[in-house]
Amino acid sequence: MLFPSLAKSLTLALLATNAVSALPIASHDDDDTSSALTTKSTKAKSHKTKAISSDGKATSTAAKASTASASATGSSVASSGSSDSSSSGSGVSGTVFGYASLNGGTTGGASGKTVTASTLEELTSYCAQEGALTIYVTGAISSSGSSGYSVTVSSDKSIIGKSGASLTNVGLSLDGVSNVIIQNLSISKVIGTDAVRVQKSKNIWLDHLDVSSDQDHDFIGWSL
Repeated sequence: MLFPSLAKSLTLALLATNAVSALPIASHDDDDTSSALTTKSTKAKSHKTKAISSDGKATSTAAKASTASASATGSSVASSGSSDSSSSGSGVSGTVFGYASLNGGTTGGASGKTVTASTLEELTSYCAQEGALTIYVTGAISSSGSSGYSVTVSSDKSIIGKSGASLTNVGLSLDGVSNVIIQNLSISKVIGTDAVRVQKSKNIWLDHLDVSSDQDHDFIGWSL
């Protein structure tokens, strides 16, 4: 028979164990930068798939995140599922918080022109342009190459998918940039590269993205 105080301690320990919730994972390169993660009202759905790496070995990948808002300051990340109001203009939904609210906030292309991309060529050209730009993505954009096509995104961009917008075997690469918002896109089956790659960037906001893969495709990675 357990003493009352011991039984109470065991009960509290079990409750504390069961209260732990799963959080998204952020990783970083060996460049002596720190990483931090905060979440707010995040809803995520995940499953595990098998992916084949370049050396022929099977690797396990975590799959589908239904809502994510990210900001990298050095190598800091914030994720959010909030879309209560618009604070960044030009069609961007949600209210930025956490690391994405630092350095004057994350506004993407709100101060620039608005364009529409319906082809891979248009998306590539608009994302590479200098200066603020809001890019609406329409329809299904894909690459038929044997390896995934990576679109380089420059600073001060809002990339917003219209209803039904999707990228297939096409990923977005953010390297050494700042003030970028990506929302409302379905990205799938990106062969050999990432659906969204963020490296050495700050004030990056990713929200309402549907990313998926299967046994033959990698889908998303963080290298901050």
